[in-house]
Amino acid sequence: MTSNPATEEDSVTSLDDGIFLCWNRDNSTLEDFDQHEWEVAEIADGYTVEGQWSVSRRKNIEIGTHAFFLAQGTRHPRGIIGHGIVTSEPFLDVKFDDPGRTLNYVEILWDTLLPFDEPIPIRDLIHYVPSVDWKTGIRSSGHPVKPPAVTQLLDLLSEYNPIQEEPAPGELEPGQYWEGAVRRIAVNRYERDPKARQACLAHHGYVCYACDADLTKTYGDELGRRAIHVHHVIPMATRGKQYQLDPIKDLVPLCPNCHNVIHKTDPVKIPDEFRKSLGK
Repeated sequence: MTSNPATEEDSVTSLDDGIFLCWNRDNSTLEDFDQHEWEVAEIADGYTVEGQWSVSRRKNIEIGTHAFFLAQGTRHPRGIIGHGIVTSEPFLDVKFDDPGRTLNYVEILWDTLLPFDEPIPIRDLIHYVPSVDWKTGIRSSGHPVKPPAVTQLLDLLSEYNPIQEEPAPGELEPGQYWEGAVRRIAVNRYERDPKARQACLAHHGYVCYACDADLTKTYGDELGRRAIHVHHVIPMATRGKQYQLDPIKDLVPLCPNCHNVIHKTDPVKIPDEFRKSLGK
């Protein structure tokens, strides 16, 4: 009787380990970028984002495993752009770009996402997380991350992540959470449609509602469209119940600076008040 050497897809990922989820952005569409920026804004507003991602042929990944989002490709900056927690065992589904093939996927609860063009750069990852072969060693999603790289990556993300606030009393919902899985979450969960961002911007355009900055003129059409944020006129957590979102009435475009500052007002000002405070 002979035994076969264990392969990466057969190895078990423990809760002390992590995995890389890879996104080759060279073939991504503007809608992909818009959705990512929407999700960045969702997390900046204190929410988590649910999703699923391919793990190639990996099978033995435990619920609660750390997932590090790695941006790859040659046309855009490479590096780590997020962190989440695996919330399902791997399951088979149709390959995202080839309906004739299948891959394994896991469900993810994203708690940290960085802006598209602001990843933790490869040079920093090489310096601070030297145990990982950042140049050629990560070939597909599901690639394992071993300690101490997990801790080092979490530390780096905490430095790069602009949201550093601790949860206020009562913010966390009752229930069980994997340690580190939820940093901040509003009292109520809401179903939120990523397409609302596109509808808002299609109506209002890409000029900041507060300061009148036109990011498409400053940075060009593609970068300007990706850089603009979308802000809820009335914070969703204050509504107290689910509601039908009107992306034209309930959302306005804000530049990143104004979006950051408006969330530092207490209580958060409505956009019209914030605009007046700028002398507009």
